Amino acid sequence: MKKTLLWLLLLSVTGLAQPASQEVVLTAEEALTRALQQHPQLKASQARLRQAEIAAGSAATWPSAQAGLGSWQGRGDTLLNSNYISQNRSDYYLFVQQQLRPPGQNETRSKIAVQELEASQAAARLLELQIRQQVKDAYAARLAADQQVRLSQENLQLAQELLQITELRFQAGTSPRLDGLNASIQKNRADQELSAAQSQLLQSQARLAPLLGLPASTNLRCTGELTPQPVSQVYESLCALAKDHPRLQMARSNLEASHHQRELAQQQGGPTPGVMAIYDLVRPSYAVQLTLSVPIDWGALGAEVEHRAEVEKEKEQTLAAEELQLEADTGANFYAYQRAYDQAVAYRDKILQPAEEVVKVTRYGYVRGAIAYNQLLIVQQQLSTLRKEYVQRVLEVHQALHALELVVGQSLSRQNPEGKP
Repeated sequence: MKKTLLWLLLLSVTGLAQPASQEVVLTAEEALTRALQQHPQLKASQARLRQAEIAAGSAATWPSAQAGLGSWQGRGDTLLNSNYISQNRSDYYLFVQQQLRPPGQNETRSKIAVQELEASQAAARLLELQIRQQVKDAYAARLAADQQVRLSQENLQLAQELLQITELRFQAGTSPRLDGLNASIQKNRADQELSAAQSQLLQSQARLAPLLGLPASTNLRCTGELTPQPVSQVYESLCALAKDHPRLQMARSNLEASHHQRELAQQQGGPTPGVMAIYDLVRPSYAVQLTLSVPIDWGALGAEVEHRAEVEKEKEQTLAAEELQLEADTGANFYAYQRAYDQAVAYRDKILQPAEEVVKVTRYGYVRGAIAYNQLLIVQQQLSTLRKEYVQRVLEVHQALHALELVVGQSLSRQNPEGKP
């Protein structure tokens, strides 16, 4: 019995000694920096970029030479030591053979590798932009969830206060029992809304943490408020910025690489030089053999050239289509952001702020018995809904801005005007 009690005591002490999960506090810039350093997709992209750099550095090198040991067997005149072999004795030799490429191929292969490297660099930059957008969206969603929790807590506190007032007025005989039941219902409803907001907070945290290289259960706290600012660039300047987008850089590099690949296919029909050096081991002597071979094309080389020419045409049209699509995306996202921002400002100024004033006046009148509870209930529920909708609208402004930055290819500078949402 004593051993059992001692064991339970040790377990309880151990459980109390376990530290709680440490809170990680991050600003938006710190979250972006951590994601760019820790995200596995970006690390994989850097590995691919390094592969392209290695390929570009070795593209112009000669093909590997072949070295080995050989022998001659039997009778008859041979390249070396024919008198010795005519005695039907074996001869052994060392050889080194180097096959070169047709003229111009090394330079062309180097150009292709450089274009592929530039395409890899553009792909890495595009992936970084996409990760940035994901982190910014997730961070904004986390801030929105924080605000929803605070609003739900305020609603719950207000519902509790109204419930107490209603109970006191019922006890004083100035309020019917039905008002108390309604107040209790609203308090329970506020409890449910707070629970849902806290669940949404945990979900947004679980989405953000893995982007930062952290477990989904990490206790994150994001600093700042959802206060979007209008971008300082006009539409024309955004279109000019988009012309340097990684999507276009990739398309241009792929087009240039396809042009050089067509040249490489044409060069396959050129003469190919080769050299072979032999050193006899039995009777020391050496020989050097030079070769120059020309392929006889049965149609394969010509078909390859035609194939590469069609690929080049395809890449030209792909670049043209990418330019049109990027221009359309820039316009669509710019106007979507502009609309979201204007609506958020109008929503705050023309809907939310007047509704808050109405609730203040109505609550003041209810406390003094001049206004019925059902009137207070209507305006209070309306304000709660409007506040949540406003947070969602501001989140949509952030998401539209992040999408615009992804299309433009870089972060956009902000203004700080009066009346920002």
